[in-house]
Amino acid sequence: QSGDEDDARATLETAHAMDPFNLSTTNYLRLLDDLATFAKKETPHFVLYYDAQRDPLIPEYFADYLEAIHADVCKAFNHEPSVKTYIEVFPTHDAFSVRTTGSPWIGTVGASTGRVIAMVSPRNGEATLGTFNWAAVLRHEYTHTVTLSATDNRIAHWMTEGLAVWQEEAPLRWNWVPMLYNAVKEEKLFTLDNITWGFVRPKKPQDRQMAYAQSYWIIQHIVETHGREAMLQMLELFRNGLSQDEVFTRVLQKTTKQFDIDFKVWTQQQISTWGYDEETGKQYEILRDLAEKYLKNKQYDQALNAWQEIQKIRPMDELPHKRLAGIHLAKKEPDKAIEHLKTLAKMEDKDNRWAKRVARIYRDEKRFDEGAESALLAVYTNPYDLDAHKLLAELYEKAGNQPGLAREQRVIPELEKWIEENRKRSSL
Repeated sequence: QSGDEDDARATLETAHAMDPFNLSTTNYLRLLDDLATFAKKETPHFVLYYDAQRDPLIPEYFADYLEAIHADVCKAFNHEPSVKTYIEVFPTHDAFSVRTTGSPWIGTVGASTGRVIAMVSPRNGEATLGTFNWAAVLRHEYTHTVTLSATDNRIAHWMTEGLAVWQEEAPLRWNWVPMLYNAVKEEKLFTLDNITWGFVRPKKPQDRQMAYAQSYWIIQHIVETHGREAMLQMLELFRNGLSQDEVFTRVLQKTTKQFDIDFKVWTQQQISTWGYDEETGKQYEILRDLAEKYLKNKQYDQALNAWQEIQKIRPMDELPHKRLAGIHLAKKEPDKAIEHLKTLAKMEDKDNRWAKRVARIYRDEKRFDEGAESALLAVYTNPYDLDAHKLLAELYEKAGNQPGLAREQRVIPELEKWIEENRKRSSL
């Protein structure tokens, strides 16, 4: 977990000699053999390891992105790790899981153990978990690295997770909204005393997602009500070895139990405008059915009015953005569609079609720099999408971005070769 691979191998080989049938030990030794074959790219603050044959595009984007976020994340917590962070990108989910837990399955795509960040390759394939926005994952995991370092690994589990989600700088995830609403209304929120169990020993299928969402919410509440400085003071006190109760009492001037009470009141205020109450829910269903009927009949003006009303009563819902974007495009109003498309692109971490659509609209409007930003997001979401790379190259060329264009001119032939080799391999 600390990146001391040579020491790890010596210890594991001793353990294997004592018990050659221990599966975890065998898995780790095989993993170290694989890691020894990985290519390496080193930057001022990171060391990137990857499988050069199966994931040739990794160094082209990961290294620059990591250096770009380093100062920002460190500034957020007034702390910089004293050693370089290792980033290990595994070509299969099994290998990533063994690196993280010693067993060939863990239900995530990235993990930080402090100095080491491990993740599975963000591409489609039977051995992976598909595409995902690797940039958001790396920012999340590097936040763990920084906060763990800042507190000498003494930070509360829920707090490092909440801060990592907070650093993603994205709106509340669509699927978290009804989950949080129901938890508040049914009084099923975690307390500060038991929220960490939602991560490490979930009792229900959604407990881990609930723990992530509520941890982020707690951070948001602390920053809104006590300021960012209070959050930094809490990190310092955790580093000094104070308990959670002591940290809350000293910094927020309230016990954890009093915080739970105040936080509950705050959450009720948060959900009051979300439109998931029974009365608004009935209104939503009536309007949605009417709006869909208008759309089916291509009555776009009536459909537009109906979906705008739906968005007003349920502002945290994904569907109105999809419908309004489609209506504006059908009415040849790309300028009005683009804000909805940008919202969808920012919230989507597996599908890059929204980002590509935004990029093409900007291209057609000759807003090339903005188009390149969206095309880059499309590449971040699916780095092996040739169409996204060609779109990005076109926009870089039109914007006069020579370094960006040069990178795409290197990457596109490499990607075309990679696609062809994988096609041949699949046909065998």
